[in-house]
Parts: sequence; structure tokens; C-alpha cells
Amino acid sequence: MWKDWLREETFGEFYRFFCEEAVRLWRENGEKVGGGSWIGEETVARCCLERVREIPVRTLIYEMQSLKGENRLMGADFGEQYADYCCRWLGEPAYLEGLRRRYPEMERLLELRVRQTVSFLREIARSLWREQREIRERLCANREWKSVETLQTGMSDSHREGRTAVRVTLDNGCRLYYKPHGIGKEIRYQRLYQAFCAGCGLKVRETALLDGGDHGWEEAVETKPCRNEEEIRRYYQRMGIHLFLAYLLGGTDLHAENLIAHGEFPVLVDVETYPGQMEEPSGETAGELAEGLIRHSVLRTGLLPEAARGIQEGTSLGAIHRPGRQNTGLRLPVLLHEKTADMEIAYREAVFDGRSSLAFLEGRVPNPGDYTEEVCRGFEGAFSLWLEKRTAWEEALSPFFEERARVVRRPTQAYSMLLSLSLHPDFLESGERRRTLLETAGRGKRQMEETEAWIQRYETESLLDLDIPFFAREGISGDLLTGDGRRLPGFFAKEDGKRRAAEAEKLGKRDCGFQQMFIRLSMEGLKERDREEKRDEARPFCRADAEMLLRNLGAFLARTAVTDAKGGISWISAGETPGGALRYQPVGWDFYDGLPGIAVFLAEGAKKQKDRNFERLYRTVRETLFAYTESRRIEKHPEGQKEGLMFGAASVTYSYLLQHRITGEPQLLEYAGRQAAVLSDVWEEDTRYDLLSGNAGVLCVLTMLYQADSREEYLFLAERIGNWLWEQAVRTPWGRGWPVDGKGLPLTGMSHGCSGFLEAYARLFQLTGREKYREIMKALQKYENQFFSSETGNWIDLRGVEKPEESGTRSQITWCHGAPGILLARMRLTELAPFRDDRETWEDIRRGAAALKNAKPLQKLCLCHGKCGNWLILREYCRRFPKDREAKAVLERQAGEIVWDLKEKKSLWLAELVSPGLMTGCAGIGMGLLKMLEDKI
Repeated sequence: MWKDWLREETFGEFYRFFCEEAVRLWRENGEKVGGGSWIGEETVARCCLERVREIPVRTLIYEMQSLKGENRLMGADFGEQYADYCCRWLGEPAYLEGLRRRYPEMERLLELRVRQTVSFLREIARSLWREQREIRERLCANREWKSVETLQTGMSDSHREGRTAVRVTLDNGCRLYYKPHGIGKEIRYQRLYQAFCAGCGLKVRETALLDGGDHGWEEAVETKPCRNEEEIRRYYQRMGIHLFLAYLLGGTDLHAENLIAHGEFPVLVDVETYPGQMEEPSGETAGELAEGLIRHSVLRTGLLPEAARGIQEGTSLGAIHRPGRQNTGLRLPVLLHEKTADMEIAYREAVFDGRSSLAFLEGRVPNPGDYTEEVCRGFEGAFSLWLEKRTAWEEALSPFFEERARVVRRPTQAYSMLLSLSLHPDFLESGERRRTLLETAGRGKRQMEETEAWIQRYETESLLDLDIPFFAREGISGDLLTGDGRRLPGFFAKEDGKRRAAEAEKLGKRDCGFQQMFIRLSMEGLKERDREEKRDEARPFCRADAEMLLRNLGAFLARTAVTDAKGGISWISAGETPGGALRYQPVGWDFYDGLPGIAVFLAEGAKKQKDRNFERLYRTVRETLFAYTESRRIEKHPEGQKEGLMFGAASVTYSYLLQHRITGEPQLLEYAGRQAAVLSDVWEEDTRYDLLSGNAGVLCVLTMLYQADSREEYLFLAERIGNWLWEQAVRTPWGRGWPVDGKGLPLTGMSHGCSGFLEAYARLFQLTGREKYREIMKALQKYENQFFSSETGNWIDLRGVEKPEESGTRSQITWCHGAPGILLARMRLTELAPFRDDRETWEDIRRGAAALKNAKPLQKLCLCHGKCGNWLILREYCRRFPKDREAKAVLERQAGEIVWDLKEKKSLWLAELVSPGLMTGCAGIGMGLLKMLEDKI
């Protein structure tokens, strides 16, 4: 009897009344419809409980604890007091009537859910009755059935008056899903996918589907292990085909719950969002076109391991993700101390598993990152089929663009959290109060346009009745449809389908290359890496390999360049966020990772390599920079923009000066002056101070400009900045310096630390000979050397440190932080008369060189914090100290290892190889190769 198990449920006595009402309504209306007798009363009661359980639980806990606080609960412990509340209080009609009066909104929602549940079950029963023959033949292999064994609602979000996907188990053992919407699109997608699989020489598995027009029946596909490694590989190849079709159709919802790993077959179980909405073009400049490539790429499908909105960085809900449990950063309500008077709802971080979408062997889930090339192979195979028979495929695609597609306007998590909040007792006391909460949370304080207000009103009405708002786009008209049948005419472009078809028509092999680059970048983060690189043997430097790699790099930059109608150029960059995730964006206007730095590499490459790619690309980048400088003369300087050696207008000036040094073209010096004109107006806004992105870097640029152009105004401004900088320095017990963003101790090292400031003041002293600059340099050197660790043979990394004792011996050996950058600064000091015989400076050079020569190999190759940056610094050391044979041997060995790494693609970070920036990407690696070829290694 269903009442027996209900008593064992938390607050089961309270829910009994609503389950009884559901059963009563079912007897009156449900059983009389065709198929009603197939759904038993116990199933009705269970479904009702699942649908109403969440509504009153906070209120019941609150009321129980109020009685406990008044000492009105009987029992020796919390467990007995809970039992007393359930039996004595919840069993008392007068008490229940009081709850209903105090919480009218709670009563409304409970009654609404009971009616909706019975009505929905009646709908399912009718469908079973009308389609019993088709269900038996298509989904049950002709096995007879007489009743529903179990029925589980809530298998998807609730839309349109409480409807959800439902898992149905028949008495013949057949398991099905009932979907409260037509599945004709799923049937068409399956045929399309099967055709592409067949074209790629892959077997297909057909999922049994039955479309009922406004609903559908679907075979319940279960996870199943692969039998061997080959099946795993074919699984991910098929994933690549799914990915191509999602890219082609604009699908955006391929998260882990929508794909089932059934042996070697990835089964897609939801294509509601196909085809996705076609966004308006980003713009016409090269940078805007590059941004459009990112937004309309495979990255938006949700299948690849990219973090979803609102999810903790480093966590992905995509169908392909890292095996194992991952923290999401989302907090969900959980019941603590259940079935006691001490019961409470707390929020715990949600954990994502998602194993159902990953191919697995018995007892083991292989890392998807190891099958990146299989995904690429499937994607490329499907792309090639599309290019070969484009016209035939377009006919197969056209129905997708003519029908409705779900539109996700906000993350479901946002709606769900708002719904959960609205079930707090304070809001269940008053329907108006709850409505105000939902309206305010949806709107905020901003004023809305009429269309947006119309949408927000629908969202509020849906949430009031416990539904997640549902939106769809009608393919032909472009109207926005809501879950309750309302229509907003012309919300989307009518020609959306035609536009997407036109975009598909323009796809070519170059697009395939871009998408495969995105696939590899996304999958790269899944791969396991050794913390320490292991070398079996030394790799001698191969000049022919270095030349080949440079040619390949030039070809890659030419192949991935994005150009506009006016001759502008850009690239797509993949930079790491502080949390380790990848951030894709067009290259910007900073020397560090943007066009100014790339221009320097291309200028050097065009001069040294005589390669057409380098020459053509350099001309285009240079003209793009010229146009940028002209536009900056008209437009206002961006508020808050960083200005330093490698960021902002100063960094563009720095680029022009380096290009001028390489090419000797007078026009570059002219543009350096034009770009620098803004610096006199903005330098006092600086709050960072350092070499990389602050006034120390601006000072360096101005002194270089003075040396190239001899205009006194540059030196005058450089001195003003130098004097101002020293006034901003913070006094500490260990000396003066500049904390990053005003926090912690002043740092050691080149990019943000004292060595970067040493470089700036060394330039001022060289040009002016003023004693105060020498004194500043000695003070900076003294501060930095107090943090040298004899234990590690390196300067301590003080990032995030408030007190020296907190730092330990943490250190880094790169240009930006640690011995290499400090060595570079000390070698610079020896060019100045007061430091040529300075014992401390020479001791620092000895220490820095020793640390650099004995350093463990870095995992990355870039200039800023990788092998190439360290190699170039060691090269400069060897140039100044040619008698150090040990250093020369290390230099030669490292050159061979870098070239071998690049050629064999071993232990590399793909993001820095495909990002074109100078300090963090392949342009800087290319600069290292150019210098290797310049030397006689």
C-alpha cells in the first residue's frame, strides 16, 4: 500500500493529504481515459510526491523549529521530537488549516502541482493507449505489455504547466522516455547523422523513436562499456561528426547530460536547440571578424571542454570533459540532520560527474584528451563530405531551418536558484511578495524596453507557477514563442535560416582548419602533463629543422590571419586566465600579446628569412598599425588603459622603435612620435608603476625615443616620470619599492619588480649622469638582494606576500620573475661607469648565471615565462662573457632541445604555439629560432 512507504518519507504525514488528493482526482478523471488503468494509484502517489516535495520543506522545518523553541515538542532527543511533530501536529486538521491560512502561496502551489501532475499523467496515459501498437512494434521489439511498472517524472526541467521528460518502464521490461514535445527533429537529425557516419565508413546505431506530433516516445539508451581500445577511438571519431553537425546547425546545448556513451556509439538525446540562433555579424574590421569566428565556432556547441556560464573556472559541463568529479562553484540546497527536529537546509557546492557521456572500458574511463585526433578526424571527415556533396546536404538541412527551435535566454541554473529562493517561508506567506521577488530579480534596477518587459512578465508568470521559462524561435516567421503559447512577432530575423544556409555555403577547408585548431586547444587542457620534463639524451641543434620550423610558422600565420576589406589584419589568440582556462579573443594592440609585438617578429623574419609570407604579412601588419595610430589621434584615450613597455600606447611606440631599428625605415620613427604624443597627457594616471604595464616602461620608451630622435621633450618627460615614480615608492623595513596594485611587498624580478625599475633608471642615468639616479639604482639593488635565497640559488618570488617570512623559498626562473630577468638587469648595470667594478653587481651576475645554467627545463616555450625567453637571456650572457664554456654548452644544448620539441611536438603547450603574440605565443618562439640561426651553433 502506497501509504505505508509514504510514512517513511521526511514529513510524509504532511504529503499524505496531497497524494490522497492526487489519487482521488486520478480515480475521477484519470482511470476513465484510455490507458488510465495501466497507471496504478501507487505510481500516481509517487509522482505526486516527487512533484510537490520541494514546495513546503523549508516552511515545515521553520514551523517545527518554532515549536521546538517554544518547548512544545515532546521527546527525549531531536529524533523523537521530529516524530512528535509529524504524528501529533501534522496529523491534526486544525494545525494544518492554520498552516494553510498562514501560507496561502504555499497552498496554491501545492494544489496547482497536484492538478498538473494528474493532468500530465492523463496525457501520458492517452498517448500510451493511442500509440500502443506503434510503441510495441517500434520500441518494444513486438513484446506485449499490459501496464506501467514505474513512471519517473522530473527527468528534465519543468515547462508548460509542469510538463517534464518522463522515464517509463513497462511490465515487459522495456524502458522508454516520454517527451512532452514532438521529436520529428530528432528523427531527422538521426538520419542526417547516420548518413555522415556511413560516408565516413562508420557503423551506426539507430535509436528507436516515435513522433506523436506534440509529444514523442524514445528508447531509453543506457550507458554501456566499450570492448576494446578501437571502440574507444571510433567513439570519439563519431563525436567529431556530432560536433560538425552542431557547428553546421548552430547547436548550443551539447552538455554531458545530452549525450549517452553506449559502447562505441555516442547517442545524442536532445536536439531542441537545433538550429541555433544566427547572431548578427560582429562588424567589418579584421578584429571584429576574428571575434565573429570565435563566436560562430565549435566552441559555442557546448560539446567541448569549455566552462559554461556561471560555472567555476576550470570546470566544464560539456559532453567531453575531464573524467572524475569536478567542483562547479555552484551552491545547491541540501537537507542536513534529516528526520530530526534539528533539520536544516544548507548550501553545498555542487559536484559534476557527467560520466555518462564519456566512453569507458570495464572499470576505467580513458582520458578524452588522449583521443583529440580522433575527434578531429571525425570532424574533418564530415566536413569533407559536406564540401563534396554540398547541394545534396543542403536539401537535407533545409527542414531544420523551417521549424521551431528552443532558445535558451538565461542559464537554467539562474532560474532554478531563483525558484528555490522563492520557496522560502517569507515568500510563501504572500503571493504578492513572491511575485515582487521574481519580478525584481528578473529586472533589477534597470529600465527595460517594451519587448524586454514583455519577456520578463512571461518569465515571472512561469516562475510563479514553478516552471522554468521556455522560449522558442519559429523558423519561417522569426517570431519568439513562449511556453504558454504567446507570440512576439518578428523578434528574430525572418531570414535567419537563409542566412545560416548562406554561411554554410561559404564554408571551406580554411574554416575546417580553424575549427580543428579550436578542438585541439579545448582538448589540450584535459591531457595529463609531467611536472618535470625528462630527457633521455641530448638533442643537437639542427639548422635545417630550425629553418623548416620558421617556414612552417610563416605559413601558419598566413593561413590563420583574418583580414578585412580595408587591408587590416588580425589573428585569434588563446590566452590563459588566472584560473587556467583558455580565453579566446582577437589579438589586441598591446606589444605583449598583440599586433605591435607580432610586427617586430615579422620585421625580423622578413629581413633574415627572405620569405614571402613574412614579407607580405609584415607589410600588412605595419599598415594596420599605422591606421591604428591615426585613429588614436582622433579618438579619446581609453580610460583605465595600462601604459607600459608592453601595454598601451607606449608599447605601440616601443614596437615602432624596434621595427625602425630592424628596417631603418624613417616612417616608423615618425609614427613612433605620433603614437607617443598621448603619453604626456596620461602618464600621471598610472597606478601600476612597473616595467610591463606602468610608468617604468613608459620611461624606457621615452628614453629610447630620445636616443632615436634627439628631441629634448622626450628626455624632459622621462625625467619628470622618473622623479614622480620615486616619490610614489613605498617605504618598507627592507627599502623602497612599488607593490603591485598597492598590495603586498615590492616584488623582485623584471616585469613587475625592482629589476624592471633598475632598467628604467639605468637609462636615465646613462643620458643625464645625475647622481640621484645612481643612488636609486643602488637602493633598488639592495632591496632586491635582501630576498636572495642561498638555499635555492635564486631570488624569492614575493607575489602575494605581505611579510618576508610568509614567502618561504618560492622562486621562478623566467624573464618575468626570478634570476633570468635579474641577470639581464645586472648586465645592463655594467654598461654604466659606477657599476663596472661594483662587487655586488658582479656577484649578482654570477648568481643569476648559475641559476640560469642549472635551471630545470620549463614546460613552456614562450619568451615571457618559457624556454625561449631564458635561452635569449643566456645568449646575451654568452655574448658578453664568451669565456664561460659551461654557459655556451648549455646554450647549444637548449637550442637543440627547443628545436626538437617543436619538431616532434613533445611536451608543448598548444595554446602558445597557435597564439601569435610575441611574449606568450609563437611569434616569440619564432624570434628565438631566428636568433639561433643568426648564431653559429
